[in-house]
Amino acid sequence: MSESQITVAIADDIALIRLIGRGTHEHSQNLRDFCLEIVDSEVKKIVMDLSECATMDSTFMGVLAMIGLRMRATKRPFEIINADAPRRNLLTTLGIDKLFSFSTPEADDPVWASLCCGAGDPKVVKAGGDKMERAQTMLESHEALMKIDRSNIPKFKDVVQFLKEDIKSINSK
Repeated sequence: MSESQITVAIADDIALIRLIGRGTHEHSQNLRDFCLEIVDSEVKKIVMDLSECATMDSTFMGVLAMIGLRMRATKRPFEIINADAPRRNLLTTLGIDKLFSFSTPEADDPVWASLCCGAGDPKVVKAGGDKMERAQTMLESHEALMKIDRSNIPKFKDVVQFLKEDIKSINSK
């Protein structure tokens, strides 16, 4: 059982996402599905709060990159707030920091507070997905990391090859 939690809500035309604990492959599929669905909707901006984030794995960051690329293609912002130096360094190391804007709103910022309080019906993004969906998401997220920054190719080429073989194996069963 994962100790992590991802909460999502939409307030007006802004999607709010809060990561509590570890951002891992366990939540990546469902977070990706949620975000890609809202990118195709009326949402004009995604704001992700990392104030309670412990760490993020490469699959999770690859999913953030996929979402960031989609937002960039539609000329809409993806803002990451409250990312401390270690979390920001994780994103910078993989070269995906260029997909996001970063800020640290004041705790008493009335706009942020009203967005958080006014966000209707927050939902928890569940961990899961079937084995094939997880493998496909992991593959696509690592391919996105390699696409964004060529220096990621040597880091993830073996992972991508393994995942492709894993997907073939799952398909042949």
